[in-house]
Amino acid sequence: MAAIPSGMITFLFTDIEGSTRSWVAHPEDMRVAVARHDAILRSAIEAYGGYVFSRAGDAFSAAFARAADAVPAAVAIQGRLRDEHWPEPVTIRVRMGLHTGTADERDADYFGPTPIRAARLSGAAHGGQIVLSAVTARLVGDLVGLRDLGRHHLAGFGRPEAVYQVVAPGLDERFPPLRASGMPGNLPRDQSPFVGRAREIDELRGLLAESNLVTFTGVGGVGKSRLALAAVERLAATFDDGAWFLELAPLLPGGDVARAVAEMFGIQEQAGRDLLTSIAQALDGQRLLLVLDSCEHVVDAAAGLAMALGKGAPSVRLLATSREALGVPGERVVAISPLGRSDAQQLFRARAIEVRPDVALDAAVVDELCARLDRLPLAIELAAARVRSMTPADVLARLGDRFRLLRGGRRLTGRHQTLRTTVTWSYDLLSPEERVLFDRLAVFAGGFALRDVEAVCGFAPVDPLDVADIIMALVEKSMVVVDGEGYRLLETLREFAAERLAGGDELDAVCRRHLEHYVAATEVAALGVGGRQEGEWSDRIEAMLPNVRAAFAHACELVEVDGALRIVRGLTEWASWRARHEAVAWAHEAVALPGASQHPLFAAAHVALATGAYLRADYGEAERCTELALQLEPEGTLDPLVYVVRCLWAASRDSPDVLLSSALALVERAERVGNERYKAQGLVWVARGELRVEDASGTVPEHVLELLDRAVALADRAGNASVRAWNRINRAQLTAAIDPDRAAEDLRDAIRIGEVGRATTSVNLARAVLARLLAQQGSPLDALEVLRVSITHFRQAGTVSYLWNSVVSASAALAALGEGETAARLFGAVLAHEAELWPNADFERGRIEIESGLRKWLGDRFDRLAAEGAQLSPAEAADLARQEADAALARECSP
Repeated sequence: MAAIPSGMITFLFTDIEGSTRSWVAHPEDMRVAVARHDAILRSAIEAYGGYVFSRAGDAFSAAFARAADAVPAAVAIQGRLRDEHWPEPVTIRVRMGLHTGTADERDADYFGPTPIRAARLSGAAHGGQIVLSAVTARLVGDLVGLRDLGRHHLAGFGRPEAVYQVVAPGLDERFPPLRASGMPGNLPRDQSPFVGRAREIDELRGLLAESNLVTFTGVGGVGKSRLALAAVERLAATFDDGAWFLELAPLLPGGDVARAVAEMFGIQEQAGRDLLTSIAQALDGQRLLLVLDSCEHVVDAAAGLAMALGKGAPSVRLLATSREALGVPGERVVAISPLGRSDAQQLFRARAIEVRPDVALDAAVVDELCARLDRLPLAIELAAARVRSMTPADVLARLGDRFRLLRGGRRLTGRHQTLRTTVTWSYDLLSPEERVLFDRLAVFAGGFALRDVEAVCGFAPVDPLDVADIIMALVEKSMVVVDGEGYRLLETLREFAAERLAGGDELDAVCRRHLEHYVAATEVAALGVGGRQEGEWSDRIEAMLPNVRAAFAHACELVEVDGALRIVRGLTEWASWRARHEAVAWAHEAVALPGASQHPLFAAAHVALATGAYLRADYGEAERCTELALQLEPEGTLDPLVYVVRCLWAASRDSPDVLLSSALALVERAERVGNERYKAQGLVWVARGELRVEDASGTVPEHVLELLDRAVALADRAGNASVRAWNRINRAQLTAAIDPDRAAEDLRDAIRIGEVGRATTSVNLARAVLARLLAQQGSPLDALEVLRVSITHFRQAGTVSYLWNSVVSASAALAALGEGETAARLFGAVLAHEAELWPNADFERGRIEIESGLRKWLGDRFDRLAAEGAQLSPAEAADLARQEADAALARECSP
């Protein structure tokens, strides 16, 4: 028997599909069949070094020390189950799920979220199917083939999970959609039980049925955010596309709410449309509930978003929390009052027992204490945190002293004063070092990790070695909250800390340290994004982006030209691969700073400007900025990225001479600086230049094939996922006419590589190209399988040009399946939006062939059906294509 695995473990969960029905109908045959099933599973698991730690009914739960053993074991099991002769009429089909991570081991059993996630994956699969989490997929690498099944919501887990299907010889490849049962959305999980507010929750349900926008208003600390979260948790199941929570507190006053929403949903700004229109278009038709939390400092921007969604995506419901209404027509405003007497007492008791289970609670003392606190939830929670070291009577007495002291002077409004009194009282009970560190924490936007606090706030009188202990003390006193693996300040407390920081003499010093820290962090992350661990470093940038945004604002306010330009340079390549417009847009502010034109990075900022222009399809501006960057370049010091951008706009503008010269310069520059990743990209562009972008004959000279092969091999050696995938996409595009099977293999490899490395732009481009190729090859069901994922992504992201290309492929696939009328309607929608298509000569040839075939088939009906389709918006066309794809695949999978 294998040793019990520990540390990083890969869990395999299995279950027999439809076993209950078989047991009821054929008990004797099932007894024989399940005995064979058990022997097959146990033998294969042990043969591959696995450990069976649990049996429940017909299900197995096994642990492996390596994913490289667990996945082949699963494949071997499915193969033996397939080949087994089962007693008729019984057939055993087993679903399997695998996930890798750590877990608690007790009494030879495992506990924690890792085995639970593996079990959820198994439950989502179908008989004969093996599905993996993204973690396990990364670990198995090229060991097996993988098919991306998109992101799915697993019960009990808030965020959608990337799921992959194992593809291996002998295994079925086509299954119905996964049966993941979790609700879509990103609602944060609050570990503390919610108290009271039943009336407000019931009221919200009715208001959301009447209006697109409901706003909870009230004083800070009255519990608007917690009530909104609790209410939405109860209502989430009524929204097919989930409930989503966006905290706006990290934004600077007047900040870009639309950008924050776009980032959360992965929506990209479309050429010729502003961001609000792009968001509305992407969300149109979705039944989702979006919570905008803490709008008071961005009221105008939040109102603009609400109006855009009300007009362009009326099925979306918004719940805002703010100290004032947004002022949007049709807005329903709910003024949130302090807790009722009974609820306030219940809240104090609950929180006090959490920090001190044996605390003695006198009802009269609790009642008076809550009354003194005006029954404000935040004030009550801060006071309850003090019973760790005081009795409730002591808390009441000291709070009373503080009230008498503060009420001798000018007062704020009663509830504001009560909250401020409570926060001030809690603050004054901190040690001197705790107060200093608490004030300094106001510089962070959103969350922060311990290492960030040590770097930014760890200077006299706070010893960096004491920061961890001080943070824990602040957590215990409810002045700082734990947020995932890091920390954050509640917004009311952050505002208090910000006032303290601004009123002292440390503000500039703390802001400069914050700027220095995140400039350095951005530069380190930029190197990582260009390397083998692209996905992990990209996730780090995403996590620290609110603080990088704040650091850039510090740089502009302090006229720290060096810091501003270094942030811009550090984010440019990441922004180009992720299509993140905001990060490159900062270059406009950076180059306008006094003295920027004399800085050595002024030219690099113009590379960022060119990147931003390319992303929004403004190829003329991209050319202007690129040429200016090269003119300003101080003696060949620019990053080779400048030539990548030059190649991009040259290809898009069909300028083959510029393309070839830029590609050769990119290769030369990359060789000079020893960068294989850029050289690999350059070789692809040389190949495209040699073909004059797209050779109409469809032939590819031998030397161009050799260039493409060298480019792919070099990218693999460099190890960056985006470039590895991108080079395969280009080789597939240029060679599909002469070797379609190899092109399809390249595209599947690109998808797998990109998903494992979280290279989203390359992945989705590969999907679009693969679907088109499969449709052209006469594999319409396979094309729809790919398109089912890509259409959903492009619709959500608002990537209209790629979306229309996917719709064209869907039209071709549906036509091949005999759905000519739907195909014609979809094609009519494309024709009406021809200017939005992604320019590609090979695609244009395929589009002409599709139209010609539909006209020949449908005759005069084509024009009528196409005219009907021309009335469809991008979202409506995408929904129609996805619905028809799902229906076609469901028919294929039906018995």
